[in-house]
Amino acid sequence: MIDRIDRAWSKLDDETKEEYGEYYKAYFAKLWNELFMTMCSTKTYYVTDNYLHALTAVYPRHRYYCGWDAILLWIPLSLIPTWLSDFIMRSISHQERYPSAIEKKMARRKKLA
Repeated sequence: MIDRIDRAWSKLDDETKEEYGEYYKAYFAKLWNELFMTMCSTKTYYVTDNYLHALTAVYPRHRYYCGWDAILLWIPLSLIPTWLSDFIMRSISHQERYPSAIEKKMARRKKLA
């Protein structure tokens, strides 16, 4: 996973790298790994069973759901307006770091207040 982040980072232009900063890149990599470890399931048969059904069924479904998290969280989030799903995701996530451009802007606002 870290290699994928490093490859994507190396393709960015210098201005974008400066806007995000190395600290945010490291924070993102840490967060991505933690999320991967907590959200991923070992029940890969959900996926293979759905593939098999899609390929062999006379009347395949329009949409397949892999796991309870998809049924209870991700599918409902995809059906509501984007602004509401963004608000919900921001509310349940506890972001500790922001891209350096945003942190600089927040620091300037604190100085003015």
